[in-house]
Amino acid sequence: MRHLWSLLSGLVLAPVAFLLFALGAAGPVGQRLQSGSWGHYAVTGGAYALAAVLLGLLASLRISPAGPVAAGLIFLIVQTTDLVAVGGRTLAESWSIGGITLYPGRVTAGWLPLIAGIVLLMAGFSGQRWRAWPGTRTEATVGPVDPMVDTGRIQAISAWAPFTEGPAAPPPPD
Repeated sequence: MRHLWSLLSGLVLAPVAFLLFALGAAGPVGQRLQSGSWGHYAVTGGAYALAAVLLGLLASLRISPAGPVAAGLIFLIVQTTDLVAVGGRTLAESWSIGGITLYPGRVTAGWLPLIAGIVLLMAGFSGQRWRAWPGTRTEATVGPVDPMVDTGRIQAISAWAPFTEGPAAPPPPD
């Protein structure tokens, strides 16, 4: 079940992170600084930071690596289809969604999906992450008492009598 939830989270977070990268790729930093638009600069940096946090959580949390592998494959597919497209780029230079302009063509031009895809695919190389978590033990961890080995413990238990006046049992023979 953890593989299914990890796979679903990878399939959801990869497009969300790509859209955040596209929001962050709103133009060269120099143009934003010359125009004095610090609010736009904060949105750009915040979008990149949020995308990085989402992908970092997906890659490093102790869940199944199926999600990071799926997200990594999505990023690699986007990058390679944009590279080998016949007649130019497959992604538009800009999209406008609800008055917000996204730049997916600039994301693939900067090789960011390739780097993110490789990082996410590396999460799949951990063999320990593919194994199931160890279950909790309900059986006793201490076996039966062996009188030949545990004589000190038996004497201490037999001599302890909180509600009597004297020793609870006679001392063991020597």
